[in-house]
Amino acid sequence: MALIYVPQKENPQIIFLQERLPIEDLFIDQQLYHFRKNRYLERVNKAISYAETVLCRQQQLVRYFGEDNEEKCEICDVCLGRHKAED
Repeated sequence: MALIYVPQKENPQIIFLQERLPIEDLFIDQQLYHFRKNRYLERVNKAISYAETVLCRQQQLVRYFGEDNEEKCEICDVCLGRHKAED
């Protein structure tokens, strides 16, 4: 096995270890693509909402799992007043 020296470059590079498929051989189901994209965006938006809300973290998690508990934990960043919403 021979070593191949590749000098360092300014921009990132990708080295394909296998031959790439021609574009005409690739098929992406548009309906499935949009479904997956929308699901991904929903998850991202829910994560952002969790981080930005001023509701107790424990209450949020309990509600997520279908339970109801109105008691605040008094130990999360929101309850301790460390969560600051930006205007």
